[in-house]
Amino acid sequence: MTEQKKSVPVNTASLSQEEAIFFFGNLALPILLYALAFATFLFKNARGIGVFFFAVSSILLLKKTRKVYQKASSKSVLLLYCLSLAVGLSTFLTDNTAIIILNFIALFLLIVSILILSFANTTGWDFGDYLKEVFFTALLSVGYIGKPTSDMKAYLDREKNNEKSKTRYIILGILLSVPLVVILAALLSSADLVFARLLAKIFHFNAADVFLFLLLFFFGLYSAYCGIRYVADKDNDFEKPGHPLREPLPVIILSVSVSLLYLLFSLVQFLYLFAGGLQLPSGITYADYARKGFFQLLLVCILNLLYVLLVKKKIQKSRTLDILLLTISCCTFVMIASSALRMYLYIRAYQLTFLRVFVLVALFTLTVLFVGVIIKILHERFDLLRFGVAAIGILYC
Repeated sequence: MTEQKKSVPVNTASLSQEEAIFFFGNLALPILLYALAFATFLFKNARGIGVFFFAVSSILLLKKTRKVYQKASSKSVLLLYCLSLAVGLSTFLTDNTAIIILNFIALFLLIVSILILSFANTTGWDFGDYLKEVFFTALLSVGYIGKPTSDMKAYLDREKNNEKSKTRYIILGILLSVPLVVILAALLSSADLVFARLLAKIFHFNAADVFLFLLLFFFGLYSAYCGIRYVADKDNDFEKPGHPLREPLPVIILSVSVSLLYLLFSLVQFLYLFAGGLQLPSGITYADYARKGFFQLLLVCILNLLYVLLVKKKIQKSRTLDILLLTISCCTFVMIASSALRMYLYIRAYQLTFLRVFVLVALFTLTVLFVGVIIKILHERFDLLRFGVAAIGILYC
């Protein structure tokens, strides 16, 4: 009998410990400095230039992370760097609370996106895959909240066994110096009144301010450490897009019904709203007609976008289905134009506000996205995700 070779078991615990030591040794100090910058720039400064420098510090940390893990740069990442800086700068240039809140949400999405793009192969991803990974990265990285402590312990244990290493002596010196300096300062203050007043002026802090600064510091520390640690652990284990495509016939029947309805609706828009050649039914004014239908049309446009993207992802390719999707997309352009005209009539009657400007920008963004969708339908290899992220980012800024 031939002797069978026994498989050598892999010590996953040892590998995990090595990863912890590598991560802590290379990124603990940059993350600590980032947390300090995070707290300093955002402390009572959510509307100022500090937000721009927060974006800069985030980019520097992400660049350091990519360098540590030897990740090559890409045009997509460079574009997101530029968008992050633009969003940070726009926060400094506005005093509108709504825009500032949206800017912070945009910065969060951009930072997480850069982190994911640094480690994941996004070839073949669509908006759904992208948003899912952003959501799970934000959610599951919370489970790494104990990693800073455990990684530090693993790193110090390794350094303890390394006689040439000075790290543990540096940490020990810092831990000993802090309480000793506090005790000596207290003694010297009691010995000299002028020195005591000087220290009081230097270290006169409001308790609430100290608490807020520490809260920002630890939030920046743990969110950065846990987020980067989670994504680095996954590395190329991000879920690859791949799924059995389904029979197109039921979707073709559904799309035919929807297309016929949309064509009829588009005809009504040309007759009543665009051309204005026919009178509206009695009891309906143009102001009511414009106001009541806008948000419903906006919702239908968004649903159309989701429908077309879902069909392209889940259903087998069919020429007939592609023609129907093109029909739905073209009818969506009519709906967007109808929504824009309704909003114009409403603005003409009730004046322009920030919310109405924002809505018009959203309609234009939908138009650009549907241009990308049509290109994707006609050319299967078109990278709709990259186009969409770039379009949304540029239009938002």
